[in-house]
Amino acid sequence: YYNQDITVEITLTDSFVSLFGVQAVGASIPEGFVLERIRLTDGSEDVLENVTSEICWTQTGEGVWTGTYSISEEGDFRLSAAYKDTAGNPVQAEENAVQGSLQNGRYDSPVLVLDRTPPVIAAHFSGEAVRVYGERKFFNTETALFVTVADRNFRVQELKEVLEGFRAETSGGEAAKAAGFQKALAGLEGRTVSRTVWETELPLSEDANYEIPLGCTDLAGNQAIWQIQTDAKDGENHA
Repeated sequence: YYNQDITVEITLTDSFVSLFGVQAVGASIPEGFVLERIRLTDGSEDVLENVTSEICWTQTGEGVWTGTYSISEEGDFRLSAAYKDTAGNPVQAEENAVQGSLQNGRYDSPVLVLDRTPPVIAAHFSGEAVRVYGERKFFNTETALFVTVADRNFRVQELKEVLEGFRAETSGGEAAKAAGFQKALAGLEGRTVSRTVWETELPLSEDANYEIPLGCTDLAGNQAIWQIQTDAKDGENHA
């Protein structure tokens, strides 16, 4: 997962490589090297594009060429590269030199995700507060806090860890059990990854002063933003 341009560096070592063309920087281009970019889509056909011409090559040594290719569009991608030398030998790689798979001269990368878009988080209560005072909402019946997160790469664990910092106290300042809230929080599956809109309900069923922090980052490290103005301050809701 990345939230900035993904730059891939390719190092090709071959004493018998065939060359063709000359780029503006003066480097010859290894002949026969092919790089394809596959855009992975949800529920529809993946899009394959030959991006070989977008590689910027430089010769960095005797029989050594280094190429760079960048992905700047948001999305899920896989890169596939193939090469055979003049004698028809398929490309090989040193052990642990690549991430992904290399078979019969073709390299397939892991899935590369570029995501610059922050998650959008929203919260609302199931009931109407009888009074709002400053940063606090007061209820005289049981209510529930509904939290939604809209993002393509949101993992529940990031939000769950923030929610686990909640506090519940009685009017006398003692810790309240908040059993309903605790049970709902424990039931959140941290490994779940949402690609659309995720929602959960957190019951506030015990008499208590609740202080509930809300916030998260997605798998690319983007910090969540609020969809609408709530009575949240510094990431906290009070009920």
